[in-house]
This record gives sequence, C-alpha cells and structure tokens, in this order.
Amino acid sequence: SSCSTGSLPPAAPNRNPHQRRLACMAVLATGVLWLATFLEFLPPCLSSSVDGVARMSAAEGICGSAPFTAGDLQRHRLKRRVLVDPRRRIAFCGIPKVAVSQFTQLLNALNGFDTQDPSSCCADLGPWKVQPEGSICLFDSAAGHHNLTRRDLLAPLGGWKLLAFVRDPLERFLAAYLDKCTANDESGEGALMDDGLHCVGPPWMRTSPARNKTTRIQAFEALVSASLSGAYLRALHRDDHWRAQSTILEHDCGFDLDRMDFLGILGTDRQAVNQQVQDMLLWVFGLDAREASEQANRFFPSIGHASAFAALHSHSAHKAAAWYYRRQTTISAVRRYVERDYLRLGLRLPEWATRRAAVEVL
Repeated sequence: SSCSTGSLPPAAPNRNPHQRRLACMAVLATGVLWLATFLEFLPPCLSSSVDGVARMSAAEGICGSAPFTAGDLQRHRLKRRVLVDPRRRIAFCGIPKVAVSQFTQLLNALNGFDTQDPSSCCADLGPWKVQPEGSICLFDSAAGHHNLTRRDLLAPLGGWKLLAFVRDPLERFLAAYLDKCTANDESGEGALMDDGLHCVGPPWMRTSPARNKTTRIQAFEALVSASLSGAYLRALHRDDHWRAQSTILEHDCGFDLDRMDFLGILGTDRQAVNQQVQDMLLWVFGLDAREASEQANRFFPSIGHASAFAALHSHSAHKAAAWYYRRQTTISAVRRYVERDYLRLGLRLPEWATRRAAVEVL
C-alpha cells in the first residue's frame, strides 16, 4: 500500500518502493508521537473528560475503571453517596430518604445501565433484589468507580456540576422511622425493612416492632425521647438514613453549598417535583426537552409511584406528621437534632409544625 499524495512531498524520481514505505512509516510514527504528547500534557480536567467519553462511548453502561470494593462502601462515604455522569461532568449527592433510589435509577439510566432487572452490577456490587420483584444496582453510577475525590469535584477547572435534592428535615426524620422501624404491613406478619439494621433506638423496637397506628406513634415518641436525649445520638449521626442532610452534603459528598449548580426540594407536590427534575435534566444535564420530560415522568411521575419498590419505601410522612408530632415536646426534640439542616439549607419550618404550638427561635 502507499501513502496518500497529500501526506508527503512529491517523491524524488529515484526513490524506490522500499524507500517510500520507510517514508510512510516515518510520517505515521511522527503522528502517533504528536498525539501521545498532546494527551500527556492535557490539563487533568480535560484528560479525564476525554478518558470518560472514550470509556462510555465504547458501549453503553460501561463501568468506571477505578477499583471499588464492598469495603469501600463502608470506609468512604463520598465514593458511595456521590452519583456521577462522567460524560456530562455531573455529580449528584444522593441523600437517603430523599428519593435516593429513584435518583440512583435516573443516573443509571442516563449512564446506560440496566434499570429494569439487572443480572449483574459493576465490580460485583449487587444486584440487590427488591420487592415485590426485580433488582437494582445501587452503585453502578457511584463516584467510587471513577476514583473521584472532593478536590476533583471542587477544582476550579474541573468542570464538575454539583447537584442534590433535599426535603423538610422533620418529615425526613419521621420517614426514616416509618421506613426502618415499623413492620411492612398492618397484619403483624411483616418484618422490619433490612431486618431492622437501620432502626436506631432501643432494642425492643427491633424485636417487637409496632404493628398499628397507635403503638407506632407511641414507639416514635419513645424513640425520640430515648435517642435524642443522648442514649442513641451517636448511632443516629452515623446511620445515613438519620444523618443530617447538610452533613451528608458538605462532609460525606464533599460539596460546597455555595458552589451548588442545582438544589431541588422534594416536597409533597408531585407535579412540582416532576417539574424540578425536568428543569434539572434540561438546564444542567443538557438533555433536550423531550428526553428530559420522558426521564422525569419515568422516575418521578406526577401521579403514583415510579415503581413498586419506590411505593414500598413511600410512607406519606407529610400526611402522617400531624399524628406523630402530636406533642410539642416531640417537635422540639427533633427540631434540635435537625436544626442545622434548616439553617444551612435555608429551609422553612412546615405549616403543620408552626400550627402545633408557638415556634421556637432557631
């Protein structure tokens, strides 16, 4: 074969075929060396972006290349809590009891992973079977697969966009209790979610969980009295489901609240939440209007639940709040625990709490 006429100067009349082949090889070698030099001296933010695009464009749903083990899930909160879309330089802080499973599935879908019933997950971290059917990969989009650090995410030239959703702290605290410390059904046959692993409080709450509304309210008041008085306060701070949202955002995910590109509010108005997700996908992720609407409707529908798994973890804490926070002492105790969230996240106390009694000055 011969080189194209545009890649070499006109051949000398006495140049033989062997010389022409050597000349072609020299030109190709020069090109390869130039490309290698170019990539070597790219700024880190650009070189990692090029690498991410190459990895992800080879085939949809390709896992990151950094080592990520089950041990990392326990040791490194950032690696498990931050969800990333490496192609778009998006970092999302997933907060438990703030629709984290739905946001995980949204990021998995945008990264090309199976969100229906995956048979395997990146680095063999899962899949987790979910009721009533199907499975989920909780960490396919986790930052741990890309060896990202807080320094990477906050680097001025890094280009990473920081996103999160938060919810009312009082309602989130109640949602954690309803999800982790009450039986799955009213019949008395249901077990605690995760076998009570995340039910923080007196041991009897795990061995003899409340089964009806009256005993559940009484158990919630007992948990607040026992846990927030100091007996189980450290356990609450350690467990992701009870840990303050502002702590997860700033400490665990390593985000700077002054640098947030999008901070949504997971409220009770499903239509408003759907619109916020659409806006985030449209203006921050850069999706077109049609795809943004489709993804928002799939994972955050205006009516009903995204899946049976999402429905299982939804307990309408907002509707139940007036019953569980029936006593001002309960409201005051939980408010002291979540006070930092109201202050750091700029959230307002919900109306049902202000109606219960005179509002204490935060």
